[in-house]
Amino acid sequence: MLLIHNVLDKFKAIYRSHSPFIQLLVLFTAFRALAALFLVPGGFLTDAGPDQLYHRDLARLSLGGQYPYLNYWVEYPPIFPWLNVLAYRLSLALPPYHDSLFWYNAILRELMLPFDVGSLCLIYATADSLFHREAALQAAQRFALLFVPLFVFLSWFDTLVLFFLLLSLYGLARSRPALAGIGIGLGFGVKLFPLVALPAAVRAFREPRRLLAVGLAAAVGLVLVFAPFLILAPDYTAALFRALSGIAGWETIWAMLQNNWGYGIVAPIALRHDPTSATWLPPDLTLEPLPWGWITLGFAALGLYLWTRRIDWGNPRQSTAFVGLTFGVMLLYAKGYSPQWALYLAALSLLLLPRLRGLFYALLFSALIVLEWPIAFVLLEGIPGFLTGVILFRTAATLVLTLEFAALVYPDAALLHRITNRLPMVALAASLLTTAVAIGPTLTAYRRVQLAGEPMAPIVETLSSAAPALTTQPTVAERLLPYAPADSVLVLPNHQGNALVDVEEWLSDTATGYSHVWLLEDRASPSYADVNAAIRGWLASHGCIAWQGWYGSIWAERYVFAPPLAERDVHADFENGLELAAAAPPTALTPGGAFCLTLTWQPAEALPADYTLFVHVINPEGQIVAQSDYSPTLPTTTWTPGQTVQTTQGIILPDMLPSEPYTLQIGLYTPGDLARLPLQNGETSLTVSVMQP
Repeated sequence: MLLIHNVLDKFKAIYRSHSPFIQLLVLFTAFRALAALFLVPGGFLTDAGPDQLYHRDLARLSLGGQYPYLNYWVEYPPIFPWLNVLAYRLSLALPPYHDSLFWYNAILRELMLPFDVGSLCLIYATADSLFHREAALQAAQRFALLFVPLFVFLSWFDTLVLFFLLLSLYGLARSRPALAGIGIGLGFGVKLFPLVALPAAVRAFREPRRLLAVGLAAAVGLVLVFAPFLILAPDYTAALFRALSGIAGWETIWAMLQNNWGYGIVAPIALRHDPTSATWLPPDLTLEPLPWGWITLGFAALGLYLWTRRIDWGNPRQSTAFVGLTFGVMLLYAKGYSPQWALYLAALSLLLLPRLRGLFYALLFSALIVLEWPIAFVLLEGIPGFLTGVILFRTAATLVLTLEFAALVYPDAALLHRITNRLPMVALAASLLTTAVAIGPTLTAYRRVQLAGEPMAPIVETLSSAAPALTTQPTVAERLLPYAPADSVLVLPNHQGNALVDVEEWLSDTATGYSHVWLLEDRASPSYADVNAAIRGWLASHGCIAWQGWYGSIWAERYVFAPPLAERDVHADFENGLELAAAAPPTALTPGGAFCLTLTWQPAEALPADYTLFVHVINPEGQIVAQSDYSPTLPTTTWTPGQTVQTTQGIILPDMLPSEPYTLQIGLYTPGDLARLPLQNGETSLTVSVMQP
């Protein structure tokens, strides 16, 4: 009992000393646990985060008895691939709900939760060692509330890497070489980044005993992670390092110089059973050569210069800041960059730069992560200039933050401090100016790219306040309004196809006065069929169809409102016993106007195909200046021999119509092969009128 009381007293003392942080920790843990279940990475922009589907595809190989580093190689060190397999295998014990990705992703995030919680604890404990309790609490609060750690926790696995990097920093700050070594060694088993703590650790723990402790701890971590796979399947472990050394650049200035604008390139999963595929590149990829040896030599010289400067390595603020400096230089050197790496820069900013300075950089890199993914790669995918701007600005921000860390490492560098004193204001002004300059062109480019992928784009080009579109479906209007004038889209008041007004009265008040209108119907939503049929009947009784056809799932009909024209006899015989008995063509044309052409047909026998009628207005040079193609409401195969059938279709004329004679030609063709039905005299079209503007 005495032991229990002593333990309880110790916990009470810890709580009294750290109660604000412990309360924050409880809230943080609960929030992250629930977020893993109920928040979707990428939000409304994507169905899944950037790598979830890829990681699941790797884990699915375990269904066939294939496991990482035993049967295939992965571009990540072993810890995460095996954690990934564990999450997937656990998810198979639960029946899938809606999407099998749900349980897999939720379990994977919950497995990473202890590391995310551990990162918060390490930020608090390290800042407490470097500064004071109030600064530690502020750093922890800001990390807990910052967007980028949550986003990365839900979308990637860098939460694991950050924990081990912070563990090595905590070992430096508390002068505990074994902890620093464990963070470096085990962290290397997740990603290479924790190695950036090694140069500072070698200088800070330079006494032989302490240096040996760092080396042994790091070696134990490396052995635990890599030794089993080096023994069982050394080729796949070696393939990891070949893949990392031979990978093409991505999302960096170096990649831009090589003309590579995509993600990091690794071999397809189907090739991973072959260790030689570690250096695979797409056969159609042509990279511009770079003097990478000289670049490496230059950065190595810079790193050696910084490492050999005289600083107080026993001062934990300077030694930990050197880790931040090393990390910044490494990112500037690296061939590639992934958006989630903003997590490290944000966390290091909060930890090493107290007060508002660190918060500013943390917020800056929070914005940069979403600008790169998902905005540049999803929302603005077709606008490469935006990604270029993000890469350039992020590189500049990384350089600025690296200089900030350098100022902490070298407190006596007066010039460096004069520069860094103004860097946050310069970075803020540059951010605001860049946003102000870029937002207009970016939105314009976004509209252009989205319109290029919109099936109704040809319709959008015809819309105006004088030639609007009618629709009953809000989803159709929502697709048109970003590109068209607001008064060019008329929506019938209704709820899911149930009209809230009298349809004919609304059409009489709304549609009259126009020369032509579109009727747009998304036939993927059948509940609107009846109200669209009512509108179609009214439009047919007041005008005629000039065009009809599919635009994706949208069935579009363009109606012309024009007075009836005088009919005259024609008597033209087509093959298959079809006679054109009369026509009602115009005698004059109005530029920008429209007319309805009524044709009277008399079939002598059953027609063998459902023909489409075409009407062409042709200038003296033989060019078509206006046309209309129309499939009769009553298909031609249903026309009864001996019965008179009338068809009416509209023609919309261009705004520019030189004053010269035009011929009006009509004919029929089969839609499949576009073969025209000839006249008895062998011609494939019939001139029914010659007109003059």
